[in-house]
Amino acid sequence: MMLNQLSLSCSQKINFLFIALGLPILFFTGCQKEVIISIPNQEPRYVVNCLFQPFTVPYPENISLSLSQTIGFLDSLSFPIIDDADIQLFYEDSVVGDFGYSVKNNLYYLEGIHHLNPGVYRIEIAHEDEIIIANDFLPNKVNLDKITINPLAGYNYEDGRAFARVTFTFKEPEKQDNYYEIFISHTKDSSFYKLTTDYPSIITESYYPSVMNIEGDNPESLPFNDIGINGQDVSIPVEYLLPFAPINGIIEPHVIIVHFRTISRNYYLYKTSIIRQNYNNEADIIYGQGEPMNVYGNIPGNFGIFAGYQSVDVAFIINNNEIIEYEF
Repeated sequence: MMLNQLSLSCSQKINFLFIALGLPILFFTGCQKEVIISIPNQEPRYVVNCLFQPFTVPYPENISLSLSQTIGFLDSLSFPIIDDADIQLFYEDSVVGDFGYSVKNNLYYLEGIHHLNPGVYRIEIAHEDEIIIANDFLPNKVNLDKITINPLAGYNYEDGRAFARVTFTFKEPEKQDNYYEIFISHTKDSSFYKLTTDYPSIITESYYPSVMNIEGDNPESLPFNDIGINGQDVSIPVEYLLPFAPINGIIEPHVIIVHFRTISRNYYLYKTSIIRQNYNNEADIIYGQGEPMNVYGNIPGNFGIFAGYQSVDVAFIINNNEIIEYEF
């Protein structure tokens, strides 16, 4: 009788132990639910990329255009390149020229066009049974009055690096909406310096990183509009970190190319949305990752950009710490 009671007691303990250990397992495994997500097949759409400007010295370039198609969300193939489309550029109602395809670069080129008047331009793309039409306005060029370069403007004490300052001086045309872009590049590999500024018209742009964005990189391009500066005399200081440490307070000789563009509204919306998307894709120590956003485009029923700009590009050889003033 005692043996039976002992056996029953052991059995009860084993059952209790099984329940105590099994309930948490059942809790975590029993809450799983299989969710089937149906991703509909999307018809391929065209992707157009064409930023055009007049044939401008000292860095003239023929107008180029890339054309591809989208792929499915789960496809692992690269974007299909379209190489057999018929493409024409129009100025108002007149044909400017026909694009030809280059196998070497997988781009369409419009060659031999050395002058483009400001005004409305139209691109027409015919491929198979589809015709794509997009429009943009090539703005009047706003010329600079002066570029001032301070090759050793100060030190960034957070990382101990020296920085240079480039100041753009110009008269902003009044009674019209204008959009601009500033960037500075190396000549060796055409990469761009990361830029900072304290100019109100730029730091109030939605893409410009706030002081709370601790881990965000500075932008390589500074697009901005003329709100608050319309019709004024403008001097915009832009700073970039030197790629080397000065030796005994003397900088090394180097070359930079300074770029100042007058851009269309479509160009402005496209470029600012790209910068914002790049920032949103990065994780921030305070805010985490930002909300996803689409890049602006103006290709009806498809994706991409067709936008014009006018450019002022000047190369400078910087040999020492002396301030450079270049007047136009």
